[in-house]
Amino acid sequence: MSPNAAAPHDHVFLGENHARNERRTWAVIALTATMMVAEITAGTIYGSMALLADGWHMSPMPRRF
Repeated sequence: MSPNAAAPHDHVFLGENHARNERRTWAVIALTATMMVAEITAGTIYGSMALLADGWHMSPMPRRF
């Protein structure tokens, strides 16, 4: 092999556990969305600006996916 030749390699980036990792990622997204709704609801009911601010701050995160 000449010094300028590229070594053989592949471009498969998904890995062995891709399906499992994808399920875990979706579980985290669902948990984030649930917590967002709970914080906005509780902040509205109890008049907590801290919960409202945190809930609305999280609101764009589930939509990014």
